[in-house]
Amino acid sequence: MRAYKRNDKPQLLAATKFIAHLVNQEVAHELIALELLLPYYWKNEDSVEVAVGFVTDCGSLLQDLSPKALHGIFEGFRRILHEGETDKRLQFLIESLFAIRKPSFVVTLLSSLNWILWIATTD
Repeated sequence: MRAYKRNDKPQLLAATKFIAHLVNQEVAHELIALELLLPYYWKNEDSVEVAVGFVTDCGSLLQDLSPKALHGIFEGFRRILHEGETDKRLQFLIESLFAIRKPSFVVTLLSSLNWILWIATTD
């Protein structure tokens, strides 16, 4: 991506949001999303911020399709938090991502149960 090489953060955020929407609609395969989230690309704080935004956008789908890979990505975020060498804003973004991760499982489970109940009542 040219935006990544140029360190053009606004263009990179827009491109990753677009890719996240493609992955969410299953137009693009989840492996593309997982390749974008490789910790190899997290060279500076801006790239970590882009990765946090990307996981926020398509993390729910990745949790359903490849939970082990998403767990590895969250381990990378956890490592960044434990190093403590980032600024407070980025630490807050990563912590908020971990906070989003826990309730989303409950919401997904409840919506699945509602769907099952709806199917059971229509039959």
